[in-house]
Amino acid sequence: MGFKVDEEPASVSVEMLMPKDYNIKKISSVKQPTYIPLTAINYAQRGDKIVGEIKNDNDYEISQAIVTVVYRDKNGNLLGGDSTFVDSIPANGTAPFEKSTYTSFSDVFEVYVGRWDY
Repeated sequence: MGFKVDEEPASVSVEMLMPKDYNIKKISSVKQPTYIPLTAINYAQRGDKIVGEIKNDNDYEISQAIVTVVYRDKNGNLLGGDSTFVDSIPANGTAPFEKSTYTSFSDVFEVYVGRWDY
């Protein structure tokens, strides 16, 4: 994730790497074989913070999640982003999050939530 880009790159290369055996898990070895993705709900900008809730529709607690805020200008161009972590999202429940904003960024933002406790 780039925090600040001063100029547009001339090109970008991406190379796919094959996973190592230790990166692959059998589903039978996972404590919870099913997972419903976490979602950000009720989020809004409040002064110099973005606040909201993480919704967990799973029947088990998620011990840690990452909240990523992506900032865009009014034309939809990417300005930047930042992340924070939230602990203990209860089963079939919600947990609050708060992320300080950058005053140089606009009011246009997107919030994404992902599980971090694998």
